[in-house]
Amino acid sequence: ISGSNHLAAIEDEGATNVDETVVLPEAKKISLPLYERAKVNVGRMKEPHERYTKNVAEIVTSIVQQEGLIHTDEVARRYTEAHGKSKTGSRIKGKVEEGLRWARGEGSIESRDGFWGTMDQFTNPTPRNRGQESGSIVSAEYIPMPEIEKCIELIRAESGMISEDELVKEVARGQESGSIVSAEYIP
Repeated sequence: ISGSNHLAAIEDEGATNVDETVVLPEAKKISLPLYERAKVNVGRMKEPHERYTKNVAEIVTSIVQQEGLIHTDEVARRYTEAHGKSKTGSRIKGKVEEGLRWARGEGSIESRDGFWGTMDQFTNPTPRNRGQESGSIVSAEYIPMPEIEKCIELIRAESGMISEDELVKEVARGQESGSIVSAEYIP
């Protein structure tokens, strides 16, 4: 015996050489569209909190249609910016919330869990690349659950079985970098 750590070659007369290399398909990269902020210009003729509620409803509906699914706070920020202002105070936020409720009553937009969108935006959400954004829009609480669920659906469609840890990483990567990669297969 020359040692138990050395393997001796064993020849089997009936054996054939079989390549047992397993080749996994290359990961597919799925690109997500850039997050686009609503662009609305309403002029500076009126202060944002002094507009009629119906007029505010028209403005916030335009914001939601362009940018939805969007958090209430972000709608208020876009409304503030549309008036050339930089700070959203309590009067402006209150007026925006009033306008959002009016628009919802008209049936043009919907609200779920603090997010606003059209029926189509809630039914067919689009995961978006927030990698070039900054501020609250990149925080987890400002990413709507339907968008996260759609991202998960896209990943699972490409990856099959995927560990929860890998799934969370891919969803976060998609929101941050704009692309998701079908992850490792789980045996």
